[in-house]
Amino acid sequence: RKGSVEIRRMLRGLVNYHIEEDVENYKIYIDAGGVIGNRIDKYTLKTREVDLQDPRHGEELKFSRGGLAFAKYPTQVDRFDDVIDILTREVYDKELAEILHSKIENIQEVEVFDHTVRSDLSTWRPPAWHVHGDYTIQSAGQ
Repeated sequence: RKGSVEIRRMLRGLVNYHIEEDVENYKIYIDAGGVIGNRIDKYTLKTREVDLQDPRHGEELKFSRGGLAFAKYPTQVDRFDDVIDILTREVYDKELAEILHSKIENIQEVEVFDHTVRSDLSTWRPPAWHVHGDYTIQSAGQ
C-alpha cells in the first residue's frame, strides 16, 4: 500500500489443463502390466495463460484466511527418495504434526496419510506438469 492506494502488480503465467475428452483417451496407468514403476500417461494437455495474484494482499499469509501458509521448520530428515522408509516416515510425520499445530489455530488432530515425493528422477511419481487434484471421493476413504 502506498498511502491509501493499494498497488498491485499483475503477473501472467502458463498452466497446463487436461482437456475434456472421452474416457478412453484419458487414463493414467500405475504399475502397468503388473510391472512396478511402469507408468503410462494417456491424456491431452492444453496450455493456458492465466492471471497470477498474490493471495497475501500485502499481509502475512495465514492458513485460516486463505488455506495456505508458508513456514520454515528444521527437519531431521536429510534425504527424500522416491520411497520414504518407515523410521524416516515416523520422524517426518511427527515434525509435520508439530509444525501444523504451531502454525494453525484450533487443530485437534493431524493425520499424515500420503508420503508422495515428486522428483524428476522418480519413475513412480514424476512431477505433475498440469493443474490437478490429488484426491477423489473414492481415494479419500482409503
